[in-house]
Amino acid sequence: WIPGAGNGLFAASDLAAGTQVCRYAGNLHSARSAAALRDRSYLMRLGSPDGEEGDGGGVDEIGERCLYVDPGPCLDVVARYINDSLNTASYNVAYMPRPGEGAALIVTTRRVCTGEELFGAYGPWFWAQEEQAKAATVLSNEELAARLRTVELEHLVEELQLEAPPAEGEAPEATAEQESDDEDLEAFEMLGS
Repeated sequence: WIPGAGNGLFAASDLAAGTQVCRYAGNLHSARSAAALRDRSYLMRLGSPDGEEGDGGGVDEIGERCLYVDPGPCLDVVARYINDSLNTASYNVAYMPRPGEGAALIVTTRRVCTGEELFGAYGPWFWAQEEQAKAATVLSNEELAARLRTVELEHLVEELQLEAPPAEGEAPEATAEQESDDEDLEAFEMLGS
């Protein structure tokens, strides 16, 4: 167990290289519906359904006919628990898109031992999206800080009760604090006389 880490997928038995472990399947989306998803963290582009097997899709790979799969809400799809270690030496599975099947096959790229965690490359699109999400979070934090500063300034103005100066010839209204100071001064003058 690693504190702060998410879930992972581990081999229940020894697996030879080239073994199909599972399928990355789930809700299918067009390019338009994929773009409208709020959470795209599990989204994978499969390509065009009329593409060749295993090539990630055909000519219309990123166009209107492109298919995407999202196992995010499908907790029973075990492939969604495969992690990317960001260390190519630890990758032991590959994603083989099958747009015609609406899924990607997960295949071992080398021998995997019992108990070993499965790691695969999420790809640059995923990590670019993560960077955008971080930038959006930073922006949101900056916006929040600006709003807090505004609220603090509004509170300070209320606290100081900034008002327009009195008109010429008009005596300013005494505050409770000023009246207290005047009383202290009168008491001091009485003691001094």
